Amino acid sequence: MGTAADRGLRQGDALTLPRRLLRRLRRVADLLGFSARRCLRCGAAFTPGRNDGTADGLLCAACLAQLPPMKGPRCRRCAFPFPDSAPAAPALCGDCLRDPPPWQGMACYGRYEGVLRDMLLELKFHGRFLLADALAPLLLDSLLCLPLPDALVPMPLPLPRLRRRGYNQVQELALAAGYLLELPVRPELLLRPSCDTPQSRLRARERRRNLHGSFVASPDAAGLRLWLLDDIFTTGSTARAAAQALLTAGAQRIDLVTLARTPLHPAGR
Repeated sequence: MGTAADRGLRQGDALTLPRRLLRRLRRVADLLGFSARRCLRCGAAFTPGRNDGTADGLLCAACLAQLPPMKGPRCRRCAFPFPDSAPAAPALCGDCLRDPPPWQGMACYGRYEGVLRDMLLELKFHGRFLLADALAPLLLDSLLCLPLPDALVPMPLPLPRLRRRGYNQVQELALAAGYLLELPVRPELLLRPSCDTPQSRLRARERRRNLHGSFVASPDAAGLRLWLLDDIFTTGSTARAAAQALLTAGAQRIDLVTLARTPLHPAGR
């Protein structure tokens, strides 16, 4: 791989210290009254409470109210929601029973719609990195269903796309989550050197073919329990290919963590 790409994927090490320093400076400025707290999403001034739901109170109560977690029974492997009227929801949906994904468990915060969708798109396409700090704490409650890993692995972008965009929004989320959970972030364990067609442009049946051979996992993944983190889960094709690459490299266990899930399809359709 080119050295520029390597530097891009290893930016997590360089960002850890500035993130901590910025948080401390922000707290000092608040205590001294030098800064007004404004919601990162709507810009409204607000006074954060003790249970505002985000690290350092980055979102106002009105915006938090529009970020409800996904509730009710769901598939343990792909988080597909079962009908609330079901008398006894099964552990797995039909698709995961027929074709189990390579990861063991999945944690997902909410549905990919409304304010959550808008914030993820702002982070992804407009580089509003502080939104990662506001969104990462939302994951904490949903992660209680998973055993703690040795490290977080952010879903990588294809290297040509990473060079063009200049950042990976999922890595920003992973850095924010890793800081809160005191877990190492290991982006170097999974690379995506090929420039495949963006998954959003393809139908579900075309997605697996498009991803064939597109991930390369490091031998350093051997023996590790890893959380594979992504921002959005749609059909699961990207996560399947990435998780399988890590398992082939010798990872002991993979669990999938995602902020949002599209509400339309179970995994694999």
